[in-house]
Amino acid sequence: MDVVARDFPDGKTVTGRRLVDGVHLVHPDAVVAQIEDAQDGGDNQNRDEKTPVGQFVEDYGLVHINAWAAGEIRLCYNVACVDPALSTGADDVIPNKSPHHIRVGPAGWQYPDWNGTFYPPRKPRGFDALQYTSSYFDVIEVNSTFYRVPGREMCRSWAERTAALPAFRFTLKAHRLFTHTNENPAPVAFDDFKKAIDPLLADEKLQAILLQFPWSFKPDDRCRKRLQGLVHDFRPFPLAIEVRHGDWMAGEGRQFLESLNTTVCGVDQPVIGNSVAPFTHIAGAAGAYFRFHGRNYKTWFARNVGRDARYDYSYSEKELRDWIGVLKSAAESAQNVTVIMNNHFRGQAPANAFELMAMLNGEKVAAPALLRTTYPRLRESTFGYDAHLYGPRGTGGLFDDLESVPDD
Repeated sequence: MDVVARDFPDGKTVTGRRLVDGVHLVHPDAVVAQIEDAQDGGDNQNRDEKTPVGQFVEDYGLVHINAWAAGEIRLCYNVACVDPALSTGADDVIPNKSPHHIRVGPAGWQYPDWNGTFYPPRKPRGFDALQYTSSYFDVIEVNSTFYRVPGREMCRSWAERTAALPAFRFTLKAHRLFTHTNENPAPVAFDDFKKAIDPLLADEKLQAILLQFPWSFKPDDRCRKRLQGLVHDFRPFPLAIEVRHGDWMAGEGRQFLESLNTTVCGVDQPVIGNSVAPFTHIAGAAGAYFRFHGRNYKTWFARNVGRDARYDYSYSEKELRDWIGVLKSAAESAQNVTVIMNNHFRGQAPANAFELMAMLNGEKVAAPALLRTTYPRLRESTFGYDAHLYGPRGTGGLFDDLESVPDD
């Protein structure tokens, strides 16, 4: 039996969902829920709003919920909880996986404006933003590597903190030295970057290095030679290229890209002038890769506009659904497909990622209760689940004391 989410006037959300055999989610504050039993053809039963939680659990067979002491329940207000001891494995706890080997996730995980939208406003002791985010997604694109080369120990830490998730992968944006300068990087620059990220490759956590070029990077002789050199010098690391000028995806420009045998990203961006339009990509050694930047036409090329304003966009359901056929078609021929949402402001990237995942899966996926409250449309495609209440997948720590901790 599944218990479906229903919202109450006071803002409480009842969420119960069977995840694996013997494991259920239930809202500890819940004293009522509308029950839908699929096996009985959706025959609904209503319960009195004052039914005690214990009776609710006993009546409907949700017997595998622990820690019902009053002092512990209060820490779980308005969120879903799980008994981690009953998990059959780390990957069984949250079923946010596409059956089409399509990984979907956000670009980055360190945004102050995600506090109180995607991240809990009061964080448990030991809260780890990377582990929290990877509890919901199978891929994250690292943006900080565009601004500074990471330390080798930092990359090793990323691998270790996601070691319990064998299907999880990182993509890393290459440093801007490689893509946003007019000079060819010195050989030592490649060596330093590759040595730094080697722990991710060694632990099979690296999906691709992303070379993101600006719109001004056009398919002339100089830029083609630059690309050829980069593809050669980054071997044997998996590589993906993002170009934004439209001439790259037509005629000789596209023929040249195809000759590189390298993944070229599909891009969803404001199509202004001669820009790469959506729904086109080139699969390569790193599979197929798609990046969603939003469609904020007013600020895309505006000067003196900050990053947040440029990527402040929420995709509509139709805009996301228009991509489903393209992504599934890519999955039929590419060994893997990566989809990154870069419209990060105020948690819109994870919100749209959850919606896209639900469309690909054909069923609801797990999402933080707070994000579902911030973006009510998510209630149609997600069920509430808050990973921070018990730590990384399958590790326990359900009722750790709450305290404020820094994001770094």
